[in-house]
Amino acid sequence: MKKTIIFTLLILFVIPLLAVGNDPLISGNSDYEQGYKDGFKAGYDIGYEEGFSEGSIAGEEKGQKKGFADGKYKIYKPIVRYDYEVNIIDYSDADPIERLNSEASSYDKGFADGKREGYREGNFKGYRTGLDEAYQPAYDMGMKDGVDYARKQLLLNSEGELLTDIEQFEKAIDFVAEKKYSDARNHFNIIIMNFPESLLRSRAIYRAGYMQMFLEENKIAAQAFIKCIMDYPEAPEKFTVMIAAARLLKTLKTTDYFGFGIKTYRYKTLELVGIIINNELGLELVPEACFICGECHEAMGYMINAIEMYRKIVDEFPSSIFYEPALNKLNTIR
Repeated sequence: MKKTIIFTLLILFVIPLLAVGNDPLISGNSDYEQGYKDGFKAGYDIGYEEGFSEGSIAGEEKGQKKGFADGKYKIYKPIVRYDYEVNIIDYSDADPIERLNSEASSYDKGFADGKREGYREGNFKGYRTGLDEAYQPAYDMGMKDGVDYARKQLLLNSEGELLTDIEQFEKAIDFVAEKKYSDARNHFNIIIMNFPESLLRSRAIYRAGYMQMFLEENKIAAQAFIKCIMDYPEAPEKFTVMIAAARLLKTLKTTDYFGFGIKTYRYKTLELVGIIINNELGLELVPEACFICGECHEAMGYMINAIEMYRKIVDEFPSSIFYEPALNKLNTIR
């Protein structure tokens, strides 16, 4: 009985302790530790060198792209208020080092483990160092290239000279013909910003408004039309601009119109169409102005005023394209 108990204790406690003492990964075997240190240094040096090279490439590409985009944005921003996206390049990790098989010596196992961990740490450190060192010079160069590119696209002719207001206007008109409305808007805006005394400025403002309409930026378009009316109250196209602004304003639902103290957009719409209706000039625009005025009164609940406007179209402009819509409105309201 005693022999059985002693034998059982040997199996449970003594033999496992002896086994642990022979395991180089657990026992603190000096051969394994030395191999790990040597392997870590070897792996670190290799990983750092490869990581630094990859980081330098990534830094140049990221820096150049970000710098170029920021350079373009620096020139474009005050003209088009456009925000650029930067594509960040994602470099995959280096291929892992293959493990040595389990039958290798204690030193070899330590060397392999150390080399693997050293490579990872060295690769990461080298990548970050290479990235940081290469990024800023590449960014600065990219910024310069971006600024130069934007200036050539927007401000300069083929000989590197600044475009005149007439040349800017001609470029804008060419883009309109090609239905490149954002490009056309850019060149109209340059005239507005850079040529305050130009005879083309009023036309540039309201044409920029139309470009914003085509780009479905209706609030900005309406603001451009209002600016044209306020800056150039005697402009020959002012009634056309007023009706264009009125078409847009009646559809907007925001209060405090552009800081002018107008309670709602509809009040500003009524002000504009009222000028057209009560002016002897711009007579061909009166039917549409009356119709817009009627719609605004109707939306605001002033049905008597709305009926008055629709009736004016029916009675005074029977050949207008707004005759049938006005008649339908009267029949609906009744």
